[in-house]
Amino acid sequence: MTGTKVAVYVRVSTVDKQSTESQRLAIESYSTARGLGSAATYEDKISGMKRNRPALDKLIEDCKSGQVKTVIVFSFSRMGRSLKHLIELLEFFNAHKIAFISVSEQFDTSTSSGRVMFAIISALGQWEREQISERTKAGLAVAKAAGKQIGAKKKYDNPEMFAEFRKKGLSIRTIAKVLKCSPATVIKNLKQSVQLTGA
Repeated sequence: MTGTKVAVYVRVSTVDKQSTESQRLAIESYSTARGLGSAATYEDKISGMKRNRPALDKLIEDCKSGQVKTVIVFSFSRMGRSLKHLIELLEFFNAHKIAFISVSEQFDTSTSSGRVMFAIISALGQWEREQISERTKAGLAVAKAAGKQIGAKKKYDNPEMFAEFRKKGLSIRTIAKVLKCSPATVIKNLKQSVQLTGA
């Protein structure tokens, strides 16, 4: 698709009622009204949740090579398989100075209002990433405070710790679950504890 400047991306799955033809007609009407000219079409016939989308991959390659300056879709749902994926694509287009247009949402990053909307969406994406990061850190801190091993499992060499759990009435299976080790490891350490104390 050498020489492409405007790219149209359409996608339809086997259970989708929004055909690629109806998507094209809506996009063509929009493009004509705004004088965007002819466009190259990239079409995927696959579920939106699939990671492997040949036409979208090709579109991304052409964007990277500078062949594409504007990308048009019928709606956000045609492009991203999730909100996170959509934001990643929008940020990619923005980084490569490529205008992105969604006909249904009347979203156009070549306009001032579109750029404001993009800034808001991007900020929400960043906020979500920070929230996930904070929740992960908080979860790790709680687990660490509770004495749980963080990261790779370690080789236990503290029989007294297992003996203390056993004295509190915990079963071997429960101890294994708490310490995230196998019941065999619990039994081994309990035996070592008995040998150390001479009980």
